[in-house]
Amino acid sequence: MKRIISFLIFFACLTLLCLTTLAETADKTELGRLLSENYDPSLYEMQSFQPYQKALNNGLSVYDDQSATKEQIDLAVKELQNAKAELVLILDREILLTYVSEIDGFLYQENYIVPEETFRILTETKTEFTNLYQNEDLTYEQISAAYDKFSAATSLMESAKKAERFSPNDAKEDVIVPSKIISGEKGLGQITSVRLTLLGIGCGLILLGAITTVLYFKPPKSLQ
Repeated sequence: MKRIISFLIFFACLTLLCLTTLAETADKTELGRLLSENYDPSLYEMQSFQPYQKALNNGLSVYDDQSATKEQIDLAVKELQNAKAELVLILDREILLTYVSEIDGFLYQENYIVPEETFRILTETKTEFTNLYQNEDLTYEQISAAYDKFSAATSLMESAKKAERFSPNDAKEDVIVPSKIISGEKGLGQITSVRLTLLGIGCGLILLGAITTVLYFKPPKSLQ
């Protein structure tokens, strides 16, 4: 009987411990969600972002603290929520002109090949930014969305930069690229010379092989 009672007490303590652990995990999950949100400091007024950064740092410390209490976790969550609600976006209309200028500078240069689809997307994005700049009722949300679209446009431009365009001057000498050879007059002569040399070596090897075969199967009488 004593063993059964001891087992029941042990089981009850273990259950209570598990429930406590699960409760702590649920609270930290909410804190983790708030910490994972990404806010660009350049889009917000400094005076409003500083309290949020402070709450963010405190939240990270609590999240990493394995012995943090429920009260500490709840307080960190509340501080983050309050600081987030007080963030004030900067209504910087001029940033749109910066985006347009950077896209324009990329589209009309001669250093890189711009795929047709990439050109279309960047052109449409540039037009959208121009229209937003002229909109008298521009909102913070539109500025924030423009930042995200410019980030996507930047990724497209970086991808296009990987394919460099060859200039006409490269044709003066041999320029070997995958599946393509661009040759000038000098280069063409060099290629012809190399081909003739390889052809001569090949013919010599074939002739040597033929002589060896004849001698092997029909040796001269002097050697018999």
